[in-house]
Amino acid sequence: MRRSNFIEFILLMFFLVILFTPRAFEVLPVVSFVYTQMFPIHCLVFLAAIIMSATISFKNLKNAITAGAFVFILTGVVVAVLHGGDYKLLFRAAIHLFAILFLVSYELYRKDNCFLEACAWYFTVIILINLVFLVLKPEGISTMETYSADGQFRQIDRMNFLEVDNRLSLPSLLAIATAYLLPDKKINKILRITALAAGGFTNLLTMSGTGIGSYFVMLIYVLFIHKTKVREKLINVKTLLVAYVFCMFLIVYAGLIPPLAHIIREVLHKDLTFSGRTYIWESCLKMISRHPIIGYGNFDNGWIITWHGINRNAHNLFFDILIQGGFVLLLGYLAMVFTVFKTVSGNKDKKSGLLLVLLFCFFVVMLCESFIDNNYIFLAYSLALLCKYNNSRKDKLIERLKNRLKFKA
Repeated sequence: MRRSNFIEFILLMFFLVILFTPRAFEVLPVVSFVYTQMFPIHCLVFLAAIIMSATISFKNLKNAITAGAFVFILTGVVVAVLHGGDYKLLFRAAIHLFAILFLVSYELYRKDNCFLEACAWYFTVIILINLVFLVLKPEGISTMETYSADGQFRQIDRMNFLEVDNRLSLPSLLAIATAYLLPDKKINKILRITALAAGGFTNLLTMSGTGIGSYFVMLIYVLFIHKTKVREKLINVKTLLVAYVFCMFLIVYAGLIPPLAHIIREVLHKDLTFSGRTYIWESCLKMISRHPIIGYGNFDNGWIITWHGINRNAHNLFFDILIQGGFVLLLGYLAMVFTVFKTVSGNKDKKSGLLLVLLFCFFVVMLCESFIDNNYIFLAYSLALLCKYNNSRKDKLIERLKNRLKFKA
């Protein structure tokens, strides 16, 4: 790595620490105060990304995903206005989304490897550190306990170094994907093995159902499909959409299939309601039916589902969106997602296939979790630009070669 690239690598690592700060910092004595005041620092990263984009005349922002992100935030503004909603929470989501999108688009427009190297190293290292803490402190760095009003029920979440159990699959998947997006060098191959091992053991220790499932899909893909010709026929938007619909029905009706019910109870040690999620989803459907157009206007991760006297979120991305903003917000979010998949599916090379699988795995996780304002998700969407800017560079190179041949002729 050249000296200029090394300086950029260190700067990017600093940005990643800010945008993807381990949750353990929230409880550590020295840094806990800084952690609670991170949003102004996120705003500074957003400002830095705008300044960097200005140096190239905002050429990096001229893409469909940027437009889709603006549509999503605009629908959020519409819902907030109609509800007299909490603009601070909407502003927070917008800053997170655009800070990451602008930074990634600038880096990928200029050169992709340095940014991908920073992501691969950062996420692999923090997953590895998290794994060490999982082994040494299986009870967690701390615990978050929530009690019902009558004190009869409580919910306990284990706080790990990086995140709570159900959210660890996201950085694990990003570590694996970005490592495999790098060139086939010896150091990168070691990084890939480390990311796969750390991600696998992490999911086994946390026993997250969707985490294990999504990791297994990623594992099969990178080991057996990524570099084969089967990839072009097997990995595309249509086949993954069919697989996703199948996963939805499988999760909802898993309890009716004896072999799956056995795996859920005896192997994953989960109940057939997925820790009460089926009851929560039933409540979600009732709430959505009452306010289907603009929802309830709550942008704070939808903590308005009450189950056993404890407020919970929808534990499903699309239910969460419908509750918060109805079909108005859902259309805005789908517009952004459409631009992401449209950009990724623009070509059929290895990077496109890997990014499609990464997005598929993320959406599998989001079948049972709510991630509207989540930096890991926003990063996955932004990485789709790798396909656009790679193609544009190839097109420019081909055009230059053609011009040279014409000139010689």
